[in-house]
Amino acid sequence: MRRLGLLLLTACSTLEQQSTDAGTTQPPVDAGHDAGAVVDSGAPDAGPIDAGPTHHAGTYANAMLDFPIVMRGVREHSVAYDAFNGGGYVIIFVDANRTAVPGFRLQAVNLRMSPMPTTGPELDVDDALAYEHYSGPNGLAAGPDGVFLAAFMGYRQVPPGGGYQNHVYGQFLRAHGDGRLERVGTNFAIGSGSANEQAPCVAWDETTRTYLVAWSSGREVPVRDDGYVMIARTVTPAGALGPELRLGENEHGQRRCAVRGGRGRFLVGWDDYLPTTGNNFDTAYRARIITNGALGPVLPATRIGLVIPDRTSVAYNERNDEWAVATALDRKIRVSILGPDGTARVVDRIAGMGPEGAGVPHIAWSRVTNSYLLTWHAWTSNDAAGIEVDPDGRAVGPLVQLNTVAPPNGTYETPVAASTRDGEFLVVMMKDFTRLNGTVFRSPATLP
Repeated sequence: MRRLGLLLLTACSTLEQQSTDAGTTQPPVDAGHDAGAVVDSGAPDAGPIDAGPTHHAGTYANAMLDFPIVMRGVREHSVAYDAFNGGGYVIIFVDANRTAVPGFRLQAVNLRMSPMPTTGPELDVDDALAYEHYSGPNGLAAGPDGVFLAAFMGYRQVPPGGGYQNHVYGQFLRAHGDGRLERVGTNFAIGSGSANEQAPCVAWDETTRTYLVAWSSGREVPVRDDGYVMIARTVTPAGALGPELRLGENEHGQRRCAVRGGRGRFLVGWDDYLPTTGNNFDTAYRARIITNGALGPVLPATRIGLVIPDRTSVAYNERNDEWAVATALDRKIRVSILGPDGTARVVDRIAGMGPEGAGVPHIAWSRVTNSYLLTWHAWTSNDAAGIEVDPDGRAVGPLVQLNTVAPPNGTYETPVAASTRDGEFLVVMMKDFTRLNGTVFRSPATLP
């Protein structure tokens, strides 16, 4: 049962195991799928004469560096902006310090930003269970009226008193402007198709007014080698579950999802692999769009060769109606820009790199400045860094600092969320498995 507490080490172990680069970047080519025509000239979009700026990438400055949020043993965490209550963020995290009932628990905290960052009282996200249980990898999405959906993996007895199984659960949380959080209802099962339902991601779409939760399911492990398959389903604000959708095809080991939604569509990204010869394998980053509940085709995959992948990160640009997809390869972070039908207008543009290398990307989009903040874990040190990115996936300006000093163990995850009211990004870092710290970037610029 200790293994759940080690799941976050995947990000770090990726950096340790991937000791050699896989070679050169390839355009999207995947046997069995039509790659189509993908063209990126590298030139800026022309735009009309005398038109105003199309973005304000490069205008952010560090406003608050490396301030404490949670100071005790922590694991996986997620963050989302609270637009309903006028400025603040909700953070969920795995608390590894519980002793009354053994195990790891999922906690939530409401971080208000004005005049200074202040956290309200912590909230237990898990139902009160009397037996040993563990919560793990999680995702968080802001929905209507200050209500958030937390999706998380729970290692529990199913049914109580029965055998332990990993299932995916949901819990609605309501945020208040005074820093309070409350649970809306109780935990409910989202994915229970096998004893190993893992690592969910979640997003909200305002057009359909639904959440989408995706996760890696072990339900096909008994019938094919490493038969983890990516599954998704919608969840309404009332908790009604849509039908399960099988996102992947027959590739092995479909894991590590990311999802964002907009205008009636969700894009889900993940990684998988195909065996080649001997113990070798051919890894791919994939994606699929779900439109009003209907599956589109699996998009042409980016093949990256014999490499243990990092998790994909996805951001939706509602001004341009397109997604930015960030992936790690060759110790660099690459950004692709995909349109509403999945057509790529920018493919694998290198946006994140530095003298210490880069892996484990996180990306978020600001509506206020029509730009992105991309963050990552350093490759050859315990530090982390980031950079601003324009709507075409180009890095703008110098690397930005996240830590005051690199921690002795590592900066394992750096999820980022963007304000919809101001030019503001919040990065929440899990450092040394002992604390969550935050760094804030702000821009005075705005677009109409």
